[in-house]
Amino acid sequence: MKNTTKNFLAVILTIAFSYTLIAQTNVSGGIYTNTTWSLTGSPYIVTSNVVVFPGFVLTIQPGVVVKFDAGTQLEIRQAALVALGTNADSITFTSNASLSAGSWNNIDLNGGTMTSKFNFCNFRYATQGIADNRNGSGDTVCLQSNMDLLLDSVSC
Repeated sequence: MKNTTKNFLAVILTIAFSYTLIAQTNVSGGIYTNTTWSLTGSPYIVTSNVVVFPGFVLTIQPGVVVKFDAGTQLEIRQAALVALGTNADSITFTSNASLSAGSWNNIDLNGGTMTSKFNFCNFRYATQGIADNRNGSGDTVCLQSNMDLLLDSVSC
């Protein structure tokens, strides 16, 4: 009976470990259509630079974790990133490499006239969490925090 219990526990642990490995999604290269990164595919591992091309929207759902390999970034090139976490389910952008400042580059907002939105987002271990390279292009960035919600001072 003891061996049966041990075998059962071993099977359960193996399944749980396998599920953890399956749940990750590696991403790299270009995004050429409106795309959603969902909680079921999280964490998203940026293995080399990701570029959202002009006119498209990358939506990141609440609770998603995006991990960046060393030196990588997410470029929003005349496009939009909509990362609207919630108080209960924030979105985290962090390192997949070392846990020290400068481990990954940034989210690069690069021109255009679309609106990128960030709400309840955590940026950890980046060189620069959000790089504003819009150069007066008319692109809009909406950052909202707990304080903004409490003061009702920002409408995104």
